[in-house]
Amino acid sequence: MSDALFTASNGFMPSVSINLTLHGESLTLTRVCGIETGDQLVIECRLGRIPPGREALWHERLLTLNFQLCTLQRSGFSLCPNSADVICASTYRLDATSPDQIYGSAVHLAASVRQWRRILSETDA
Repeated sequence: MSDALFTASNGFMPSVSINLTLHGESLTLTRVCGIETGDQLVIECRLGRIPPGREALWHERLLTLNFQLCTLQRSGFSLCPNSADVICASTYRLDATSPDQIYGSAVHLAASVRQWRRILSETDA
């Protein structure tokens, strides 16, 4: 996670990340070693910025998508405070997650990102 949200000073050890492309989407898998919370896996995809002049509409849509996602799994859309990029991320406890669950979650995240891109392109066309 390039924004260094997790550091040793706030209770986390340094993280380890790998990048991969799945179903045409670039994903980052980051192992976050938590001293108190246990090891977590964060799967994230950066989608880029919301087109200028469309912020209000897309903030509303992202909140709607967040509601839908949070009822199904531990994921959601957010805005990176440093770059204003839209990020879709999911978080999992490593001690309670199998490789098959990680793969399934990454596939689902890539599909969510693809849906977001499709809706964005249709609206801005």
